[in-house]
Amino acid sequence: MQSAASYDRNRKLFRYATYGALVVWSLVALGPIVFMFVSAFKPMEQIFADLRSVNPLIPLLPTTVTLDNFREVFARAPFTSYLYNSVVVAGFSVALSVFVNSLAAFALARMDWTGRKLVLTVVIVLLVVPFEA
Repeated sequence: MQSAASYDRNRKLFRYATYGALVVWSLVALGPIVFMFVSAFKPMEQIFADLRSVNPLIPLLPTTVTLDNFREVFARAPFTSYLYNSVVVAGFSVALSVFVNSLAAFALARMDWTGRKLVLTVVIVLLVVPFEA
């Protein structure tokens, strides 16, 4: 049997190892996002020149900061139109979802009918499983 001190030490080591693994994983997950954000402010030539570097920190250090990439996005594509379409579709989707789900929530919470528990289970399962799956 383990003593209480040994158990506490093993528990702390496991907790530190878990936190260490979570920190490493978050750095791996955030790396491409940071690279994309920093690269957005670099000239195009510097982005591709920095990728050939052996030092992994060089892509994160811009020598010149420019907003040309953002100007090019707004010049090439009708970005404001895309943004407007996204807001309209998301707004209608949310409004319709709130309306329909409010009616379903009222029926599931306040009315007694046969099969209510089955329908509630199906609704919860459908909420847990993503729509795109």
